[in-house]
Amino acid sequence: MIATFEDKALDITLLALLLISMILFGLHMPYAVLTMALIIVLATVATRLSWSVLNAFESIEID
Repeated sequence: MIATFEDKALDITLLALLLISMILFGLHMPYAVLTMALIIVLATVATRLSWSVLNAFESIEID
């Protein structure tokens, strides 16, 4: 599946909103923001890796 411009624009918009909310939230509870950021990063990495694995299996040709 190829990402379209709309998908990328949505990703950038959501990322900007996430960063703004984390900054505002971090002013009150910095450790909670660090924990939330770590969870988001780990979830993103796991999602990207799982999609990579699925795409790798999808591209295998079996005769």
